[in-house]
Amino acid sequence: MRYILFIVITIFISGCATIPKYIEPTNGEYAILSIPHNKTKYNFGFSGEVYNIAILNENDCVDSWQKVEEKAEDKENEIIKIPADKKIAISALLYIGNSTCTLSGFFEAEKNQHYNFSTKILKRTCYMYLNKIENNKKIDIKIKSLKSAKMCSAKLNVQNKEKKLSLVNENHAELFFNGAKYILDSYIVMFENPYYITIEREDKEKIDYQEAIDISMDYIKPRGCTSPLKRLPNLDKHNEKKTKWTIGISC
Repeated sequence: MRYILFIVITIFISGCATIPKYIEPTNGEYAILSIPHNKTKYNFGFSGEVYNIAILNENDCVDSWQKVEEKAEDKENEIIKIPADKKIAISALLYIGNSTCTLSGFFEAEKNQHYNFSTKILKRTCYMYLNKIENNKKIDIKIKSLKSAKMCSAKLNVQNKEKKLSLVNENHAELFFNGAKYILDSYIVMFENPYYITIEREDKEKIDYQEAIDISMDYIKPRGCTSPLKRLPNLDKHNEKKTKWTIGISC
C-alpha cells in the first residue's frame, strides 16, 4: 500500500507541470499572499504538500487551478501579489505516510492587505489557516467553502442549453493584444466538434464583439484544430456588461 501511494503522489506532483503558472497582476489594486512552497520530504516514510491557487469566475467557480512559481527557493513561503476585490481560491494536498487529505476554499482579498496561508496535520486531521496583520495584531480570516465541481458544471451547462461541457485544461491561455491581457479557455461537448471559447480581459473591461471573435479564432488555431475554422454564431453569448464572451468555433 505504501508503494502504491508513493506512485500516486509522485504522479500527482509531476502532473502539476501541466497546470498553468499563476501570473501576478501588473496594474490595479492588489493584496499580498504568503503561501507555502510545494515540498516532499523523505525521513521516516515520506510526506509532502502541494498547493495551487485560482481566481474565481463570475459564478464563484474555478475555471483553472494555477501553480505559484517558486522564486524564493531558500524560503519556506512564496510571497505573491493577488488582485484586490477578487475571490481567491486555494487548494492543498497534504500527505504523510499512508494518509492523504485535500483541502480547498476561498477568501475575498482586500487591497493593501498581507495575508498568510498555512496548513497543518494533527492526529490524522488536516487544517488550513488564513490570517492578516492589521495594526500589529494578527486577525484570523474565515476560509469559505468552494462550490462543488458538480454545481459549477451544472451552472455552465444551464448557460449553454443543458449541454455537458468539459474544460480543455491544456488550452488555457493568457494572451496580450493591443496592450491588454486576455484570459481564454475552451470547452467541448464530448464526441462533438465545436469549441466553446470563453474570453475576458484581466482588467474586466468591456470587449467588442468582433474583437472577441478575432482573438478567439487566433487563439484556437494552434490548439487542436484539424480542419478549417468555421464560425458558429448561434453558440455565442455574453454577460450583461459584455466583459466576458463565449464564442462558438468549429475546426
